[in-house]
Amino acid sequence: MRLRLPTFVSLVLLAGCALPGNVVVDVPDEEGQIGRVRVSNASGNVELTSPLAAVGLEPGAAPGRPFITDQQVLNRVFAKVLEATPRRPVTFVIHFQPGSTQLTPQSSGELARAIAAARTTSHPEISVIEHAGEASLDDPNDALALARARGVAANFVSAGIPPSVIALENYGVLLAPTASGGMPEPQNAPIEVMIR
Repeated sequence: MRLRLPTFVSLVLLAGCALPGNVVVDVPDEEGQIGRVRVSNASGNVELTSPLAAVGLEPGAAPGRPFITDQQVLNRVFAKVLEATPRRPVTFVIHFQPGSTQLTPQSSGELARAIAAARTTSHPEISVIEHAGEASLDDPNDALALARARGVAANFVSAGIPPSVIALENYGVLLAPTASGGMPEPQNAPIEVMIR
């Protein structure tokens, strides 16, 4: 699923910046794609069709002439909006030695990359997802999946990530195929880490 950054509409006086007090800006999404934005009122309309295209608005007047704003100005003026905009989740798949909580050598690096991503994400939300059954501790496979998830979460906490932003989840299905293309055995299900 592709998340789209919104078109920003500012209806407050933006003193000391290079944007009009009332402005609409067409902001590209994370892939650089934009939508077409039609800004209209009783006095006229204008279409924004380029990245960072903007138009100023004045009460009782037609929308102004479109212009291209600067990314740095946009970042400064809309800092709080940008911070609150949902980000595309980044997913890391962590594999383990069969029947154990020990990471494979490749997954040690993958976990390190996940931790680095969490550290560089402002206000991260982290899901540590196990793919076991109905999470019954009576089942050794489910207990192993839970131990793996808790171990991965503990690595984030040890790296300074607050426990309050980490959620352990159980999807109850296996989503990640093995290298050979098949689904892993229950005792060797991977853990997914999703960072938003």
